[in-house]
Amino acid sequence: MSRPPAWAEALLRTQLDPCDGDPVVGDLREEYCGRAGTVGAPRALFWYLRQTLSFALLDARSFARVSTVWLLAFMVAASASFWGGTFNPVPGIAASLLAVPSTAFHSAFITARLWASVVASLAVMVVGYLLSAATLVALHLPHPPFAFGWMPVYSIASAIVSAAFGKAVSPSYRVLRTTSNAAAPNSA
Repeated sequence: MSRPPAWAEALLRTQLDPCDGDPVVGDLREEYCGRAGTVGAPRALFWYLRQTLSFALLDARSFARVSTVWLLAFMVAASASFWGGTFNPVPGIAASLLAVPSTAFHSAFITARLWASVVASLAVMVVGYLLSAATLVALHLPHPPFAFGWMPVYSIASAIVSAAFGKAVSPSYRVLRTTSNAAAPNSA
């Protein structure tokens, strides 16, 4: 009986909720075996990888939606930095201080994925800063030097803490925790 390669199953498991992983992997393994017998292993592997990527794209869409919401909020708040013909960094910094942890919390709450949520929130910060810098250059606004060395440290730390909290209160993570606690034998 043919099975998908271990690396392909491992890749699939990274895209699934842990509580849903075994049934989905089992169903796709059965389908792979049936396809490998009829169309051959290479075409069955191609089909399996397409299914795996479809799970990744579902997550990517969730992260993109959340990141877009908070990036727009960041840009609206940061645009106050450009009012009055000179650059005032305070609104942009305040927007960043709120957007990074908010993105991390929101995406972890929706997906129950800690590190992917941290990456999504840091991407919001990087894109927001790049757009702000491009706006400053395009509008030829005078500005102080960009020397906020503490911002990356704050952003990473707040993203990790916020994502951990978002994951802890996430409904899908609570279901997983409840399921794993119910399956554990009582130690008396």
